[in-house]
Amino acid sequence: MRFMWLALMFVILLSSVGINAASTTLDANERCDQTNCLLSVIHLMANAGKYERKKIVAVGIADFSDPKKGTIYLDEGSYKHKIYEHSVSVELDTPKIAALLKKEPDFFQGKYVYVDGVYLANLGHHNGDNGGIYDVESIYIIGLKGSER
Repeated sequence: MRFMWLALMFVILLSSVGINAASTTLDANERCDQTNCLLSVIHLMANAGKYERKKIVAVGIADFSDPKKGTIYLDEGSYKHKIYEHSVSVELDTPKIAALLKKEPDFFQGKYVYVDGVYLANLGHHNGDNGGIYDVESIYIIGLKGSER
């Protein structure tokens, strides 16, 4: 009898606890909170419709040799061989980012970066189909504190 009473109290306690599972998503390919999602270039391209016009933080290797529009690649091989099918374009003409690239054009070049902006799936600049990241707020070199510009 005592065990049944304890089990009943446990069930009542669990049912009274509110859990908001929609506020955070954790899986192997994305980390989302209430404001944006952190994801790889490949996951972004494979799920383009899901992230259309959403604030994201994408991870990839930077190629910012063109000061107006850059590219982040999936991996080092794609970067080295300029495989645009493994990339997403990045708008770089926000004042903060443009000023940095003018001052230090090679600062991010060839490094793994986080790019924080809004994803537009249907407006890719390279071969037209991978989309781009616009309204870029910040770029961080992965593993380098204070690299935000």
